[in-house]
Amino acid sequence: MYYINEDRKLLLGALLFLLLISLQAVVAFGEESKDVQIFEVRKKLQMTASDPIVRDYYVNAGQLVGLKQGASVNVFRKVPLADPFKQETQAHVELPVGVMKVIYSDRTMAIGRIQNLRPSKDSPVLDGDIFMVGDRVDLGTINFEKSASEDKGESDTKSAGKSSNDEEAEVPQKAEAEDIQKPAKKPSRTSASTTPVKPKETGKTEHKTAKSLEPEAKTVEILSR
Repeated sequence: MYYINEDRKLLLGALLFLLLISLQAVVAFGEESKDVQIFEVRKKLQMTASDPIVRDYYVNAGQLVGLKQGASVNVFRKVPLADPFKQETQAHVELPVGVMKVIYSDRTMAIGRIQNLRPSKDSPVLDGDIFMVGDRVDLGTINFEKSASEDKGESDTKSAGKSSNDEEAEVPQKAEAEDIQKPAKKPSRTSASTTPVKPKETGKTEHKTAKSLEPEAKTVEILSR
């Protein structure tokens, strides 16, 4: 009897575990299958006429489905088409409204703002040109690409770093070019090597002149005799 009760307990525990897993799967499937849409719009109060109009759009899904801060996602509006002759709704047309950028999100909710709107020139007419409650957020269009201003800032930073590196590389090249263009310095006269001048031998020259005068003195003496 004791063993039978233990087996029943194990069986009941396994059944409860399977039931819990199935309930979680059903809930998750329901969360994924339901439309992700805007359920509330809040507008910032304008104190003056020059204050910009700021609207926050609350979405009924968040990080669990990929709506994280910085993500861009397309927004669509389902427009019913009624047949006035048959007095019945014929179909629904889903039209693009624009692109929303997520500025905040948690597990089950996200807040976004308008990033850009569809061009009204070549688009069908809508009741409102901006996002509205009930507009569908297409999770298949989630994108984390950087905006043009961020790309421009990064390109400016890279170009500035490249120009600084080019300037640093040009400095030694300019120095080398200046060294090549400078003419070689001519040796100065003062620095030229001069051979030492030997001092005149005065004693020997006087002795030679004295010897050369002796014959003349002898001739004068003979003539005087």
